[in-house]
Amino acid sequence: MTDFEDQLRQLSRQVEDQLATFEERRAAIAEAVGEGKSADGMVTATVAAGGVLKRVAIDPRAMRLPSETLGETVVEAVTAANADLAKALQDLSTGTVDVPALMQKLQLPPELRKVMDDFQKRASDIGYNLDKLRRDMESDRW
Repeated sequence: MTDFEDQLRQLSRQVEDQLATFEERRAAIAEAVGEGKSADGMVTATVAAGGVLKRVAIDPRAMRLPSETLGETVVEAVTAANADLAKALQDLSTGTVDVPALMQKLQLPPELRKVMDDFQKRASDIGYNLDKLRRDMESDRW
């Protein structure tokens, strides 16, 4: 095996490892949920990615509250759940693939360079979308 082939094999392993990490993060993001409670603890809410409200639990004592107060309490719990989800998504979106550093290790032939450029674009797009999702969650734009 030539030195170039060895470097290419090593680079390929690094790219495969980073793609596997991306896939694990993507799956974790898809399954991420946030949980929140109202300040009085009478309402709990669970939200999933995309702001999907999965569950609301209301303590029977809260049913005695005026409807407006109960509504505000539910909103408080959902807001807390969205904040919890935003934090979880932020934790999951840390770390990126440093494609330029990988490419500097090795002078690639044009066809492999194109594959790596495509990979870098996809990795950048994923990073952008994760960052946008995190910003949207933080600003409650669901």
